[in-house]
Amino acid sequence: MIISHKLKVIFIKTKKVAGTSFEIALSKYCGDRDILTPISADDEQLRKDMGYICAQNYKKLHQPHNEVKFSNLFTNDIKEETFYNHMDALSIKKLIPSDIWDNYLKVSIVRDPCEVVLSRYFYDHAYNKDLVQQLPQSNMDIGAGQPVPLPKGVISFKDFVYNCSDDILSENFNITHIHGINAIDYMIKYENLQQDISLLEKKINTPGLYQTFTRMNAKGNVRPQYANVNTMFTEELKAYVEKKARL
Repeated sequence: MIISHKLKVIFIKTKKVAGTSFEIALSKYCGDRDILTPISADDEQLRKDMGYICAQNYKKLHQPHNEVKFSNLFTNDIKEETFYNHMDALSIKKLIPSDIWDNYLKVSIVRDPCEVVLSRYFYDHAYNKDLVQQLPQSNMDIGAGQPVPLPKGVISFKDFVYNCSDDILSENFNITHIHGINAIDYMIKYENLQQDISLLEKKINTPGLYQTFTRMNAKGNVRPQYANVNTMFTEELKAYVEKKARL
């Protein structure tokens, strides 16, 4: 998550949408006063190696109704508030002045929820390298086709979807919406990254943002080439995900 006073932009980061790669690319254009939340150690190192601004200013002292005074720093009236990765729009709004929320461009990335679920399925298995090697090599094994015996520790894609909590299936909606209302001013579509990011870089005066984004490879892609919405989803499964994602 980024709040850039320099660019007058708030980047509200959703999940499984190349958000970390975009976040690192946007860091290139940030200033010393901007808020950048921590990402994984490997991705933070990548950001550092690129010479971009790393996580900073994400902790703040908060005292309701009053400015922080030195005499109050040792009382219970002061508490530390932290901005964090994948912070939802409502939580961000609560921590920043209303004029910043109202006047800064709020940017996020949206993706077909079925694609998000697919990405999450393979990403979750990728935490165990042994399981990655055992993942079936075709959609017929774990998708819409005929089921076959699966390696220990690997669940079928269908079972994975139906076992996902509602919070997981609707998590990006919950990040970008406040009380059911979209809080984003400029939504980048994952399926249209080049055009949407190229338009954004003109809008916020960050020349080369898309080219910078294309050089990022944060987290990497562990999904096999055969795995897409057409091969992995039945119509019933697709309708279930779309309903839970509040489309």
